[in-house]
Amino acid sequence: MRLLYEHRSALRTPPKLALIAGGAGLTAWLAQEPGLPGWQLWVLWIVAATLQIGGALLLLMRPRVHLWITEAEIIIDPQGPYRRIPVRMIHHVETGEGGAPRLRLRNGDAVELAGKGRVRAMFRALDRAGLPRRD
Repeated sequence: MRLLYEHRSALRTPPKLALIAGGAGLTAWLAQEPGLPGWQLWVLWIVAATLQIGGALLLLMRPRVHLWITEAEIIIDPQGPYRRIPVRMIHHVETGEGGAPRLRLRNGDAVELAGKGRVRAMFRALDRAGLPRRD
């Protein structure tokens, strides 16, 4: 099986680096600010550490793969409860609302391939279209 296309979520590296930089900036400010009451100082140190550690952990997370297209089939959500759609069942692919890809099947049904939390709705649409469940 040769992989022709892979659709992943965006890396979003700049916001993750901004978390780390914000935590580092807060740490530098706290190191120079001696006049804070004890409880405020502790809370701000915890916030700074959380920003830095959280940003570093987010940088380690890999982007989620949403779609694989091979020569024989389209595999939706390959890292989760995936579904395989044979290429012979697909009439064409078009762009839906918001730039999300939409599959038009040969029986006339349309399956939207985007949206957070839409995996169940997408799988129900595939069931209605008569496509087989996962192997």
